[in-house]
Amino acid sequence: MAEFLIHSDNGEGKKAFYEFAKAGNLELEDFDKRFLLWTDIYNGILKSVFVKEELSPSEANVAFGIGLSVWGVSEAKAKKLISRPLAFGPTE
Repeated sequence: MAEFLIHSDNGEGKKAFYEFAKAGNLELEDFDKRFLLWTDIYNGILKSVFVKEELSPSEANVAFGIGLSVWGVSEAKAKKLISRPLAFGPTE
């Protein structure tokens, strides 16, 4: 699972993060190092929730918010982001 996520994040996912950072929404300095750390954080959260069941979904939200600090996202902004419900539109 982790290898799949790492490889997928180095494609379009990495490009999307770069464009978001370039637009000023994430820290751009040392982008490649930050992205490497982020993929490890994200993979660790997923593994801890779905594989090892060490974290509950609410604990994963806290970990996700902490992980966003890699991108220069403040604790207050991270809390705001993770408190929003995910809304997905219909797929056809």
